[in-house]
Order: sequence, then C-alpha cells, then structure tokens
Amino acid sequence: MIKYLQKRNHVIHVHRLYVSQVRMPSFCNVEGLFGIFDGGSNQEAPCALQEMIPRLLLEERTVRETSKEYLKYTLLSAHRELKEKGQKYGIDATLVHIVRIQAQQGYPKTSAKYSLKVATSGDAKAVLCRAAGPLTLATSKKVTVKNQLGNAAMFPLVVPDPIFEEVDLEDDDEFVIIGNRRLWEVLSVQEAVREARAEASPVLAAKRLQDLAQAYGAEDNLSIVVVRLTGPNQGDLDQLMRELRHAVGKNRGQTEAGCPCACCVPPAAHKPPGPCCCHANEGYYLNGVLKSIVNR
Repeated sequence: MIKYLQKRNHVIHVHRLYVSQVRMPSFCNVEGLFGIFDGGSNQEAPCALQEMIPRLLLEERTVRETSKEYLKYTLLSAHRELKEKGQKYGIDATLVHIVRIQAQQGYPKTSAKYSLKVATSGDAKAVLCRAAGPLTLATSKKVTVKNQLGNAAMFPLVVPDPIFEEVDLEDDDEFVIIGNRRLWEVLSVQEAVREARAEASPVLAAKRLQDLAQAYGAEDNLSIVVVRLTGPNQGDLDQLMRELRHAVGKNRGQTEAGCPCACCVPPAAHKPPGPCCCHANEGYYLNGVLKSIVNR
C-alpha cells in the first residue's frame, strides 16, 4: 500500500527541535498514519502530540456520534490534552490516515480500495498528486480566524477548528506530500509536485524538496513527509503493503523487550496492557517513528 519516507527538519539551532512527525506506515497492520506538528518556537507541545495522537485516534474512531470525522476530533482531543503546554504557543498540525474501504457484502470480490482522510489545523498542508492534477487537501474555503491547536491564551482570536476531508484513492494516484508552513512559503504546490515526481524514491523526493526550499531561502525548521502510494510502475496497493510489512518485520527480533508506545502502557501496576494495534503486529513504535524499515 505505502512506500514512504521523509526528509525532515533542517534546523538552525540543532539543539532545538520544534517540529515532530508521526510516521507509521503499518498502523493497525493494514493502514497508514502520518502527520506533522510544527510548534514554531515551542518544543514541548509537538513532542507531546507525537506521542498522544495514535492513542487518541484509536479512541475517537470508536465514538459513534463523531466516527465519520474522527480525525478532526482526534486533533481536538489532542488540543484538550495539551493543557498548559498549549497556553502560549500555537501548533500547526496535519494528520493523514490511509484506510482500507470495506467491500460490500454480496458484491463480486475486487481489488482493495483505500480512502485517504486528512485533518489540518494551522498552516501545515497535505497535497495529493493524482493524474487530474495536484489536490490540496483539507483547505479552508473561506477566510476564518486562525485555527491552530494550542494557543489557548489567544482565544477567541485563535480557535482550534480542524478542517477535515476524505478522498477515495484512485489507481493512478502517485504520492502525498505533507509539509510544514516553511515549505509552502517558498514552493508552490505545482512546483513541489513536479520536483517530487522526478524522484522514484520517496526519501530522495523529500530530500529534493528540502534542498530546493533551502535554495529558495527557507531558513527555519523544514519538515517534509512524502508518502508514495504506488511503485514506479502501475502498482497494486495491497502488494506494496505486504512488501512493507515484510520489510518492517525483518528486524523486529532485534528490538528490546517491552513496548514504549504510550497507548500500550498497562492501566495499572500488575495488570496487562489493553488491546492496541497502533504499531501493528509486525512493527514497533517509538517516538512516532516506525523503526527498522529496511535492512540497509
């Protein structure tokens, strides 16, 4: 389903990391979860969001009343949990969730279809590259008040109201670019898509975008995630997902015992952890990153 990677965070002050990412191409074993959280000049809040988002998503998607827009309510729940971490600073957030569409009973079996769900708050942006042209996802149709997460001290001038959009993926959709504000200040959507398309590897595509943004004068934190939806040729999403899970599982035996994922922590001492699939059966989660993707 997904071949992904990122080139993240050109940082002027190397001891300060104000942008965090969630990169989980094997989320719940058959899904993909990706996100960028840009704290501007705030380090604590992006790191907190990186840890809490997978757990909150699993909780919100089970709430019947809001299940159709669970990604939006995941960001709202994260805003609530930030508490004092989000009093003075705003966070630009973009969250992308790729899920398989359940086939209807009684219909002939066909190849799997996937849906791409996006929620954004602030100035981070996600762009889908498809045959008909690039599609900027979850954008506001009208000028509103600033809608960053956190920044509670600026309410009502800043209101956390994430924008949600859902798109069914087509066979010829190529990749998704997720970038923080600094990328889109110096690159147009069309230029970013053209440059990313020139590289078959998502790693090199993200690196190419970073280098170009820096050449155009971007000097602050740059954070870019490129999620490739198909291979260099017309590909089968199911086959790509199987290949990725196999690659992820190669090195799992080298990990330390126990799971550091926040949502796998036991509810109390001497009790087993609750059911959790946020890091899949063939991967493991650490600080928002699925480690050991491929043996180099």
